[in-house]
Amino acid sequence: MTRAQTKKIQDALSALVLHIWDDNKVSRMWRFIHYKVHVWECSMNGKIHACFGSMFGSLTFMYIEVVVEGNGGLFPWHGHLNAQEYPYDPANVTRKWRLLCISSNMVGLQHDKACQSELTGTKAELERVCELYLKMKKENEVINKKNEDLSKHLRVAEVKVGLSCKVAAEREARMNHDQFEALEKIKEENSRNMCNSISKLKMNILLNTQVTNGPFNAIRVDFNALYDVDIGVLRFDVCFPSSDAWDLFVSTWKNSEDFYLDKDPVENDNMIPPTEIDNVS
Repeated sequence: MTRAQTKKIQDALSALVLHIWDDNKVSRMWRFIHYKVHVWECSMNGKIHACFGSMFGSLTFMYIEVVVEGNGGLFPWHGHLNAQEYPYDPANVTRKWRLLCISSNMVGLQHDKACQSELTGTKAELERVCELYLKMKKENEVINKKNEDLSKHLRVAEVKVGLSCKVAAEREARMNHDQFEALEKIKEENSRNMCNSISKLKMNILLNTQVTNGPFNAIRVDFNALYDVDIGVLRFDVCFPSSDAWDLFVSTWKNSEDFYLDKDPVENDNMIPPTEIDNVS
């Protein structure tokens, strides 16, 4: 039934009600017809639920049976109506109402089924998402705990590395200082020993020279023995000896066996006689 046909039915019923508005049964029937038309329009627009559609359908069947029961008893004014001016077929209207109710019930059931299916799918998807969220939350907690532990270890490692670098730098600086001081001491000691050795060598050379030019037997003098002689024991200046000190030295060392070689170098077979040296030259 189209909207234009529905409008025509409403207009016809309105004209009918204007004549017989005092009848309570017809008034109730008109209000019911008007309400059912409104329900049908809502159901066609998808605004009615399946359970309400079923309830309205059952009420429609019950009320229609009462309405169509005996035209003479229920509609005493039926004979005074003009059929051409007010064309109305209760059986046709009843059949159309039944079809509309069935259609509304089917639409409501389909809509309810679709809603139930969508609700079930949404519930399952929501449960799956909740499980994923809980799993992800636990993984995030584990990852955050590991990150915190790693951060702590990293800070401890940084502190240890800083302390190690500081200790290594201090140790290296102290080692360099100790090595520098030791090297300076070695240099100073070597310089002092070298100066003493040079001075002692100079004194021994001068002493050997004086001994060679003095009253000693220069050929038999052991100059290594003079190397061990402490210049300070002589109690005279080797470079500028006094006569008294020199005489004392001569008297002390002239007849000393430690001052001379055990064997005369001239008697050594390995030595070349002076005459041969002269011949060679």
